[in-house]
Amino acid sequence: MSNCIRLLGYVGFLSKAERAQPRHFRNRKGAVSVEFAVNAGLFFMLILASFEFARFMMVRQSLDQATYEGARFGIIPGNTAAGVVAKTRQFLTTFGIRNPTITITPSTIDSTTRSVTVNVSANFSDSAWITPIFSRNTIIQSRMTLDHENLAVLLYDP
Repeated sequence: MSNCIRLLGYVGFLSKAERAQPRHFRNRKGAVSVEFAVNAGLFFMLILASFEFARFMMVRQSLDQATYEGARFGIIPGNTAAGVVAKTRQFLTTFGIRNPTITITPSTIDSTTRSVTVNVSANFSDSAWITPIFSRNTIIQSRMTLDHENLAVLLYDP
């Protein structure tokens, strides 16, 4: 009968069981709180670092994509450097990149232009979702050079 009462959690047995525990078990009541306090900071730092690194890679990929699209737009006959800057800025705004620096080479695109180079740079701190801890004030740059679509026509001189 005493085993049945013990399984049911009879209060009298519970206090006896508590007293029967070794001393080092009874003094560990706050151990979980202390272990959480020690490890929680590291855990949350790891989570924030993961978010920051993921956003950094997104910003980098977005700059590469916008740079490519701008250069691609620039090699189409009839487009101008101002149009390339506007197209590149449009893509960067769509991707959430703020305060980019965009330079186009050559500064004047005409029918004799052989290639177009687009340089884009942005400070990661301006486009981060959370306050950057590990990559504060990091400048991300992207550069793309594409040949003009009519390069064969431009090079052909009869």
